[in-house]
Amino acid sequence: MVDSSGYLEQYKRFYFRDIQAVSIRKTKRQQILSWSLIAALPLCGMVLVLGIRSFWSSPFVLTDVWGFLAFGTPFAFVLALLILNSIRGPACVCHLHTAVQVEELPSLNRVRRAQRMLERLRPLIESAQGPMTREEIAANLLSHSTDAPPVIARYSALAPPALIRPYQGKSHLILFWLLLADLPGTVASFVIRSGWFDALGWLCLLTTVGFAIAALIQQRNTDLPDGLRIIPKATLVFTAIFLVASVIYGIYFAMTHLDTLSRKFSPWDDPFSLAMSCITTFISLILGTIGLVRLRKFHVAAATPVVAAANTPGPNVP
Repeated sequence: MVDSSGYLEQYKRFYFRDIQAVSIRKTKRQQILSWSLIAALPLCGMVLVLGIRSFWSSPFVLTDVWGFLAFGTPFAFVLALLILNSIRGPACVCHLHTAVQVEELPSLNRVRRAQRMLERLRPLIESAQGPMTREEIAANLLSHSTDAPPVIARYSALAPPALIRPYQGKSHLILFWLLLADLPGTVASFVIRSGWFDALGWLCLLTTVGFAIAALIQQRNTDLPDGLRIIPKATLVFTAIFLVASVIYGIYFAMTHLDTLSRKFSPWDDPFSLAMSCITTFISLILGTIGLVRLRKFHVAAATPVVAAANTPGPNVP
């Protein structure tokens, strides 16, 4: 293990024959970080919306492109951290136990990474100590004799399955209605060409992303079916693709139409922007409709009482 303090490194060596156990304890650090980022996301979104409003209300100059990127950087950074934190999985604290010390392993701060490390360590520990059965492990734990070998080769059995709880959140319902709200918002922005509608559309998009991430957090260890679990993930994926494509095309369009770019630019003025708006609205409509239908079926099935089986005739009783 390497403990680094910037300019000083300390090394500790653990031999496979001395390892008694490796313990993993889940923590709420990932959830706290996720909710903190979700709270910061609307603030960064407001900065982005103000930047977009300023971008569309003044004569175009080349420096506005860099200003727009500067306004969008905080939101993109917070959103990237939020997605990365969700992908990395639950957080944990990992300790390595020997006969004389218990050492925390700071680099193993995620359950997935710690489990991968255990899969690599287990055969090496068994090779140095020899395999042990569960009965031998229990006997060694109960024994206080100093002659007992200070090793537990198979200490880390499979973790018990997480307790499944009934889903009672509202994030999925709000997310599906926000996806459906994209259709009237897009139609209104096409009919009424106003910068305020553009800013409102971006704010709706940021809110949708926030509730999609909240839905991913709420659906963990619940009885929500897979058909509903996948919709928040699909929403985040297609939103990320849309944002990346929009930024790339926006920079390309700005660089190639410096002389003709107008502040009243709208999707009607460019086929690519019109196609992107129609595609994203259609996908949002499909995801929102499917989500509401499946969510209603799920609630109906959860509210339906289980019908007990009919009593079978027993032996004749006088």
